[in-house]
Amino acid sequence: FPNWVMLERFVFRRDDDTRATVLRASGSGSHGTPFTIAFRIADPPAISRLYVRWPQGPDPEEMVACPLVATHRNLVLVCFCYIVESPSGPACPQDYFIFTASGSGDGDVDHHPVPSPLLKALPPCTYHDEGDGNDLSMRYPLEFRSVGILCRGEEFAVAELQVLRTASGRVKARLCVLRSAISSSKDEDEAEDGDHGGGGRRPWDIMELPIVYDGDEERCDIFYWTTDAVIAFQDHLCWVDYDRGMLLCDVLRTSPRVAFLRFPLDSSIIPTGRRSRRNFSQVYRGVSVTTAATGGAALKFADVSRHDGKLLGSLEQGRGGYTITCHTLRSTLGAAAIDDEWSWSKDFAIASDEILRSFEGAPELEPREVLLFPTVSMDTPSVMHFLTCDYDRMIRKMSVVTIDIASKIVLSVVPYVNGEEDLSGEDADMVRAKSGYPQSFLPSEFSKYFNSI
Repeated sequence: FPNWVMLERFVFRRDDDTRATVLRASGSGSHGTPFTIAFRIADPPAISRLYVRWPQGPDPEEMVACPLVATHRNLVLVCFCYIVESPSGPACPQDYFIFTASGSGDGDVDHHPVPSPLLKALPPCTYHDEGDGNDLSMRYPLEFRSVGILCRGEEFAVAELQVLRTASGRVKARLCVLRSAISSSKDEDEAEDGDHGGGGRRPWDIMELPIVYDGDEERCDIFYWTTDAVIAFQDHLCWVDYDRGMLLCDVLRTSPRVAFLRFPLDSSIIPTGRRSRRNFSQVYRGVSVTTAATGGAALKFADVSRHDGKLLGSLEQGRGGYTITCHTLRSTLGAAAIDDEWSWSKDFAIASDEILRSFEGAPELEPREVLLFPTVSMDTPSVMHFLTCDYDRMIRKMSVVTIDIASKIVLSVVPYVNGEEDLSGEDADMVRAKSGYPQSFLPSEFSKYFNSI
């Protein structure tokens, strides 16, 4: 298995798929019917996929969402969300599951150990509603994009962070966090809730926390916060707003802390000064965890800044290209803690014409196409992956472009979606979804944990 993979965030519902794969696990949720999830693993720059086989499950039209939410180390977090009827009317429960990369003591016919993934159901996030004199346990819906997972040994934490604002301009964080262990069962997690009357500790903690920031300008950044991604880095979860920066939280601590860290570049206003790049920054920016030169992990921030003033689409003819810039996060004290002094160190800035020069004459990479969704390789910091997307078409063509930044050489251009011709294939649902809302891929190293079996 590869040391890391790029996961497609779109989850493929394939009830009639009988193809065999060793990376599969089964479970059941609120719907009460069994399902199987399976991974198809591929070496980058090829894209890995998650499939769901659920022949007795809800109609696909009733599935509100089935996202691949987050990943860290040997864990992958997925969520099923669908409409069900209840006495009080239609409801939309969220079922969260953790897929664990693990091995089995049993072997194949030649007595070789085989992968035996585990699927762990998480208890729902609930809170007490004491309105009208009743003490009710209510489900608290989590926002998929604001949920992350952090793993440390057998321990893990699943957490959602939201920014709370007041009319006077003050800000604070609301953190919903579940701390558990891989070996514990859902029943054991739910038993923490006691009798739901306050006698036991709830499996999820919901708390309001102050945010550490520097001055009114950073407070203003936080006030207009929107989470685009959640990244696990060392002992922190990092909530990312690609227009502004990151909120770091040490969620495994009993008393977690939250601190704001601004990105090193401010390119939210494009050169024309007439239109804002806000809400488009997630297309041009990326935060990645990779291998540090001294060992351990490094956090990289990459930015693609186009020179033509357009928000999306191909470059304007004769109006310049774009520049790719990358920074590494440094901690002054080396402790990598919330109260450490963090700073960004610039790694490089490379112009698009330097990249195209190494690929001149090849038809796979159009000179006017902009490289989007920058992702740094998890095991080779000098290698970056991008997505090109034909925004001029309704059903878009997309390719994965891999570049060795150190040598300024394009290593490969791999077609991913071939536009309208893919609508006649088995992945038409993914093609439509990606055309309507292109997204980055989700880097994960869970695949390498099968190599230790």
